[in-house]
Amino acid sequence: MGTAPCIKLYALLLVSAVIVIWTGVEIKHQCLALDGQIPNSDNQSAQLTGESATQDGWFLVWNDEFNAPDGTPPDSSKWVCNIGRINAEEYDTDSTRNCFQQNGQLVIRAIREDYGGCHYTSAFIKTRGKFSQAYGRFEARIKIPCGQGLWPAFWLAGAKGKWPFCGEVDIVENLGKYPSKIYSGIHGPAEPYGRFNSTYSLKNDAIFADDYHVYAVEWDATQIKWYCDGINYYTVTKEQLVAANNWVFDKPFIISLDLFVGGDWGGSPDNTTLFPADMYVDYVRVYKKN
Repeated sequence: MGTAPCIKLYALLLVSAVIVIWTGVEIKHQCLALDGQIPNSDNQSAQLTGESATQDGWFLVWNDEFNAPDGTPPDSSKWVCNIGRINAEEYDTDSTRNCFQQNGQLVIRAIREDYGGCHYTSAFIKTRGKFSQAYGRFEARIKIPCGQGLWPAFWLAGAKGKWPFCGEVDIVENLGKYPSKIYSGIHGPAEPYGRFNSTYSLKNDAIFADDYHVYAVEWDATQIKWYCDGINYYTVTKEQLVAANNWVFDKPFIISLDLFVGGDWGGSPDNTTLFPADMYVDYVRVYKKN
């Protein structure tokens, strides 16, 4: 190989290295911790009264706008905290270090610390014993974190029975190592890890953690439809699920919010994962048809 080809090859390798380094810096920049500063949600529709409570034939029946004083825990008349280790690597607590209201939103914070035999703490809250509903529109405006090993989720589970026989509707999940993709779907008794799931990405593969997004499902006796910012990107019908012996979605379900750390699906955090990691929930709203 002559001198000129060697120079060209070296230049190509140098440019490739710069691109890789720049890309890594860019992704890390998108996932930077906020040094304890909680952003404002900039939501102009936090208060729901009168006509604003009804949209496209849906009528508001339950909501939490998280407007309590800063530092307040989740409203105990609406939420319960799941305490302990489930199937990930964090210990979920009821501490206001891990779950609190601030700036008109709920903050679920994962912290790198040794507690309860785990190396991380976080929070997992649900409406069990407080609220459940069959059918309707379930939505939340959320700003998720990103980073290897982080696993934020907003989901529904059957109010009675054991998993997977109770059923599960994953409105949105994200694996922090894939910041430009969200996951949605159902789990049921016949195929708990089956084929009824989907992914969705923003235009130009934008990073979900960069902004708040409205995640929702509309669920009735014939189908379940998934939405991100008003776009219906996935639908499963009762006919499909009955054919697979997987239809258990005709009874009340509860709401869950969590920020898991680690687990078999997304893998453990590594030295690029920034803590504390925060999931911001501007509101959760549930509607029924008018």
